[in-house]
Amino acid sequence: MPTIGKSLRLMAGYAALGILRGAARAVESGMKASAAAEPHYDYTGNSKRSQSWAPSNPSIGALLFGSGARLRSQSRDLIRRNGWARNGKRSFVGNAIGLGIKPRSVAKDEKFREAAMALWLRWTDEADADGTLDYYGLQALVAGAVFEAGECFVRFRTRRIEDGLSVPFQLQVLESEMLPLEKNEVLPSGNEIRAGIEFNQIGKRVAYHFWKRHPGDNHFFPFGAFETVRVPASEVLHVYEVTRPGQIRGEPKTAAALATLRELEQYEDAELLRKKLQNFFMAFVTRINKDANVLNEPVTPDGKIDHTGGQSSVAMVPGVVQYLDQNEDMKFSEPPHATPGEIDFLKQKLHLVAAAMGTTYENLTGDLAGVTFSSIRAGLIEFRRVLEQFQHFVIAFQFCRPVWIRWMDLAVLSDALEAKGYEENPYDFQQVEWIAPKWSYVNPIDDVKADVIATRAGFKSRARVQSEAGEDPEQLDREIDRCNKRADQLELVFDSDARRTSAAGVGQIVGGGQSQRDPETGEETPRERSAA
Repeated sequence: MPTIGKSLRLMAGYAALGILRGAARAVESGMKASAAAEPHYDYTGNSKRSQSWAPSNPSIGALLFGSGARLRSQSRDLIRRNGWARNGKRSFVGNAIGLGIKPRSVAKDEKFREAAMALWLRWTDEADADGTLDYYGLQALVAGAVFEAGECFVRFRTRRIEDGLSVPFQLQVLESEMLPLEKNEVLPSGNEIRAGIEFNQIGKRVAYHFWKRHPGDNHFFPFGAFETVRVPASEVLHVYEVTRPGQIRGEPKTAAALATLRELEQYEDAELLRKKLQNFFMAFVTRINKDANVLNEPVTPDGKIDHTGGQSSVAMVPGVVQYLDQNEDMKFSEPPHATPGEIDFLKQKLHLVAAAMGTTYENLTGDLAGVTFSSIRAGLIEFRRVLEQFQHFVIAFQFCRPVWIRWMDLAVLSDALEAKGYEENPYDFQQVEWIAPKWSYVNPIDDVKADVIATRAGFKSRARVQSEAGEDPEQLDREIDRCNKRADQLELVFDSDARRTSAAGVGQIVGGGQSQRDPETGEETPRERSAA
């Protein structure tokens, strides 16, 4: 039996536990009351301000399943017809892709690198299965599709050796409409098809179910066109910008701008129509009935009622002298000028459109009025950071990288490339760096000086500066070497040759040494000429 002391301690413990539970309930009740009385964020309570705002919270998949097809068609329609939308796409793709995001092999074997890059250059002209673009043109096509429709599909097409390609491999670009959003089902195997994409039981993509023909091709309906064909996921690239976890289909980059662009179209149409109507009537001629001395039915010059409809014979042509009858009066139309603040309103809306599309107002409209050097530089820096994300996360990772790996696999298998040990360790041969297109200098002199200072201080390598400029460092160095050898052979000396002339204009010897140009006269010495 428990002792009296132990029993008292137990009773005290139960009492304390009851007090704690009561306190917890009181705190919880107080928190609920506080939450009901004062919301912690704007529009989260039950105030009048928040009553009209009741957003739903579906997953990104549910949003795109329900509205994706309409959103995509609206985006395509605006880009097809609206000048602002079309230029927004052109600006984004032109800055993101330019002349192409190009590979630079960084494999350990130098001879293999040179052979791989030479073969790649040849294959880029053969990459398109449709035969209309080179590989870098396909990059622009894919980036434009991602901007306009939110996504794009690229199918690997392995060819026969007899086809005569440098590497038996091509790419087929498919529009977003080719993968039906409405195809959702559970297969007997346990796999699930969601929005046309087949997933296995651990959520991995295993296949894509494409239409045999484009569903929007209204002029051609072959038998079985609206049947789907299953293509293994290993043969398809799905290129799209992932904005939320769990997203499996793409969202157009124009999505947030569509309503504003459409309303701007309607606003401009209404303004144009209003101004047309205002200018239909240049002047009004009124005829006064002398007997009644009031405005009445149109009358002829002799005072009789004019039953012809009152058509005036006044001619509005340059230099005319028009005489009016005594009972006629003329008043000119005075249409109002532009709506006050119309230009500012349009600019503000176009700023919103540019922000929604991920570009700048200046790039979208071409309007550089009021732009200063500092403002345009700050805007371009931010714009380029956004583009660098798109270049790396979408184009390079989702499109360029897998294409390079498949291309190299087939190049080695077809004996177009010789790579001993490739099967045992392909990674050593597949290593690559993707070089984005060169950014144009905002201030060329200062920007180049900054690169020179950073390189000399050891903050950057020459290769990094060359890569940021869109150049292949090894190829550029070989080109410089060829130019230098040709200049030496022809005994040519240029101020631009850093081997001969320093940045201060002082002569120097190849490989180092003291100056060989007289600092006062600037004349070269025999030693310098012999070095050349």
